[in-house]
Amino acid sequence: MKYRAKKLGNVEGLGDVYQVGAPLNKQIQAFEKVGIKAPYLPSLEQVARIRFAELSNNSSRISIAPIAIKGEPTILSKDSPLMNPLMASYAVSQHKTLNYPSFQGTDIYEQAREIAIEDSSLSPEKRRAIILPHNENFILTPQTEEAIFLLGEATQEYFKRFTKNRQISFYNVKQSEKNQTLVNYLWFGILRGDPYVGAWGWGLVDVDRSFGVLETVPKEHAPEDLESYISKLNQERDNQIAEVNQRYETAMRTLKGELL
Repeated sequence: MKYRAKKLGNVEGLGDVYQVGAPLNKQIQAFEKVGIKAPYLPSLEQVARIRFAELSNNSSRISIAPIAIKGEPTILSKDSPLMNPLMASYAVSQHKTLNYPSFQGTDIYEQAREIAIEDSSLSPEKRRAIILPHNENFILTPQTEEAIFLLGEATQEYFKRFTKNRQISFYNVKQSEKNQTLVNYLWFGILRGDPYVGAWGWGLVDVDRSFGVLETVPKEHAPEDLESYISKLNQERDNQIAEVNQRYETAMRTLKGELL
């Protein structure tokens, strides 16, 4: 079966928004065909901005990965190991048997923990990873670091506009077996009118929907990319001027030689 990404529209400051319902590996392929690159799936903040723009209130898979080992708090990482075609296929095969993608040992978890500790002095929205308070379900509020990590600059407005009690439930991933690291995905959904974030699901094998955002210039690199682009144009212009001047001088030397 062929899956195609449907363009929903454009959100100012975000980019062109697409949507496709498919198993994760097929979803990635569909997004790649319209130019959307890794991490393919949106962040919670991007989904929030899509809802602010009233483009869609649908639920969506999220690119952030919950990473867990037995007896330790879950870590959320913005750099998900599952957001590439090969690992997405593995994740789908695992979910098909109601298992999480798992990896022998704790290296992935320890690396994620190092990043979370290294970034702990940054404001939550700028961190690459965050260690959750525990490995149980809990409540996100506008003041919690975890909510700001997930929703970024959209945190306060989202809680004000889309929650009844200024709370979002977070359903944690189930614990792994000893000496194994589990990696999963997040689902940003709505249950009985209230938004929630789920880390426990086995839905990557299903045709669940996800948004995809095609950014004109990646937000975090916009100033550098724009400056680089302008510099490149200026360099090309200077090269063209130099070439024209060289041809002019050559022509004048030739003309003088003929006159003499």
